[in-house]
Amino acid sequence: MVRRGSNADFIKNGAVQFILIFLIVPPAVFLTACNVDLFGIFASSSLEERLLSRNDFTLLKAEETRNITLGEEYSFLVLSDAHIENQDADGLEKLKEAASGSSFVVFLGDITQFGDYADLQIFIHIAKELSVPCYPVIGNHDVYFSNWAAYKELIGSSSYKVSADSAAIFFLDSANGTLGSMQLKWLNQELLGLKEQKKRVFVFTHTNLFVKSLFDHVQWKDDRERAKIISVLKDKCDVFFMGHVHREMFQKIAGVEFVTLDDYKSSKTYVKFFVTPAGFRREVKKL
Repeated sequence: MVRRGSNADFIKNGAVQFILIFLIVPPAVFLTACNVDLFGIFASSSLEERLLSRNDFTLLKAEETRNITLGEEYSFLVLSDAHIENQDADGLEKLKEAASGSSFVVFLGDITQFGDYADLQIFIHIAKELSVPCYPVIGNHDVYFSNWAAYKELIGSSSYKVSADSAAIFFLDSANGTLGSMQLKWLNQELLGLKEQKKRVFVFTHTNLFVKSLFDHVQWKDDRERAKIISVLKDKCDVFFMGHVHREMFQKIAGVEFVTLDDYKSSKTYVKFFVTPAGFRREVKKL
């Protein structure tokens, strides 16, 4: 009787602990990652709505999106998750000097903390001070509180392509944790069209496709879509850049280098990426 009672208590206590872990840990991890704000998430815009504005630019000039001259050897800067808040850019003004000698700069999403109009204006001021084109990627924070309207007005398209002499560069909207069938179909068609052109192909988006541990943050909604993305990129893309997780990760899958950047907000770092006919080299630098 005693033994059976002990086993029952053990099973009961174990079940209670499992339920508590299941209920408490996932929300805790979710809420502590990427400065998540639940009210902002529920008020964000839809991907389909944003894709209607493809190639509708405000920040970028026409000459910065097509017929760009890069040559065979060049470099560019990439940084992610700046989370500009209360009009404080955390020293991003120094990018002007850091970008000197490079061909362009990319912001990998979560440019602002809440998609605030004034904070986007701070980013635009910094971007326009650069001596090279600055290409923004939209992140989940940039559409918080239905602020897609502000992003669209001040920056423009959230999904677009930049054509250069030696490269094709894609900027994808994954702010809702998905590329969606329409955007993925467009990317696939574009990549198939480039197959015979012998150009480098770089793709930039915000949400990370991969994690290193159970405690890493990912919001990709569909594992099947992740597999489909890798299939579309296979043997057609050189490097796929991501942010969002606030952690640096590098891996190669299906011939594609997947690079996830640490967040600028806490690390004050960016990556300088060098391209040569022989391959690629990256340097993590502090601003």
